[in-house]
Amino acid sequence: MPPNPAVTPEGVRDGDPAAIAGLIDRRGGAVVAYCAAVCPPDLVERGAAEAFARFRAAVVGADSPYDLNPEVALLAATRQSAAWLARTAPPAPTVTRLLRRKDDPVQHVPTLLVARANGHLSPADQLRLTQLLEKSPQARDVQTAFRRAEEAYRDESTPPVSPETHAVLAAAMAAAAPIAVAPETPAATNGAQAVHAGHGSPD
Repeated sequence: MPPNPAVTPEGVRDGDPAAIAGLIDRRGGAVVAYCAAVCPPDLVERGAAEAFARFRAAVVGADSPYDLNPEVALLAATRQSAAWLARTAPPAPTVTRLLRRKDDPVQHVPTLLVARANGHLSPADQLRLTQLLEKSPQARDVQTAFRRAEEAYRDESTPPVSPETHAVLAAAMAAAAPIAVAPETPAATNGAQAVHAGHGSPD
């Protein structure tokens, strides 16, 4: 998809609706596809919304919006959000199995895989991940799912998101940080003063 001139670092930082919409048009399908590869179906949209919210928060938090590589930052945010909601086991049919799963070490595999992909995995956690992958077929299944997610994210044939999902993602980005309000132009200020003074009306 060709670049959208409305999508600028300043526009994303300030919450400009055109920049937010343009970014979702360009990358929304990729983010949703990543989450769909690793998250339960009912959490895919939530994961994508969290990814875009994290991305905008990172842009706002940077000293300059140009300090971030947008593609790297968005992919990192997508990985982190997907790992947070990732499916690491088949649906548990009993309460006993649900409680037991809380102590399942495989539940940490998504976070470890994403930390490794983003270059933030410590040597100790690298060893922990290696051991889990060696010992657990379930952990290897999770790794395979994340590999598919990486491929899905880079698939240029991924369709855009639906209008409903687009609205959810845009709302998440808008809520992630304050929206910058453009200062009033002198003409607008003068007009407001005239109306306040009774010299005009907004009709």
